[in-house]
Amino acid sequence: MADENLFSNMRNIRDLGGMKTADGRSILVGRLIRSNSLSELSEPFRTNLLRHVDTVVDLRSPMEIRERPQYLTEGVNTVSLPLIEENVPGISRLRFSDKIVIYSYLFRPEAAKNYMKRMYEMLIEREFSRRQMEKFVRLLLEPHEKAVLWHCSAGKDRAGIAAMITEALLGVSKEMIIEDYLRSAENLKPDIENKKNQVREKFPYAKNAPRAIEYLFGAEKEYILSAYEKIERGYGSFENFVSVGLHLGAEEIEALRERYLTRI
Repeated sequence: MADENLFSNMRNIRDLGGMKTADGRSILVGRLIRSNSLSELSEPFRTNLLRHVDTVVDLRSPMEIRERPQYLTEGVNTVSLPLIEENVPGISRLRFSDKIVIYSYLFRPEAAKNYMKRMYEMLIEREFSRRQMEKFVRLLLEPHEKAVLWHCSAGKDRAGIAAMITEALLGVSKEMIIEDYLRSAENLKPDIENKKNQVREKFPYAKNAPRAIEYLFGAEKEYILSAYEKIERGYGSFENFVSVGLHLGAEEIEALRERYLTRI
């Protein structure tokens, strides 16, 4: 990122700039940024946002936005583009849905992991989610003088799938995409530890609860692999998923690469 301190009070944010592609190019710095929710963004960071970003894509549900609104500097184009059509515990970050998913899997950490894997598959298989993702990619193809920033609540699930598809379209390797995704696991550790401590205090007898919290609120390699496997099972290849599932053609993919890649 052009200014490493630009969002220093943001937990899970990063510029995709510098990621290498298979054809020897790399993603331009300061053009594509993924993030957790901007609702906690305070001054002077809010003002700085305008200097570097001209479009913010909010992947959260309308209910999440009402519960935690984001107050952005005038001049930033904010686009609401929810990736799921209803609130889903484990994906939506609402106070009541967080409680639902914690209570449901408090004693069953492996079930919690399988639940989250299923949520990633859902983001690939649902027609609504695919149409929203298509809109997201087409938004990236629009003219932008500054960066496009997209976010959900934690910045790992919906923002992670959006990053995965964007990076793959640009030609980034699967290994590097997974590496970028797993950075969320490290970034979110303080939040997860806080949740684990709260659960330990409230349910001291639930010995497996901390592990369940890690699975529900962390980023596991199995989650992003579940999305890849769903694409393979449903479409045979990522290329077919792009053309059939996202309705994007070769010319649009090339235009995306010309806009966001460089050989320098």
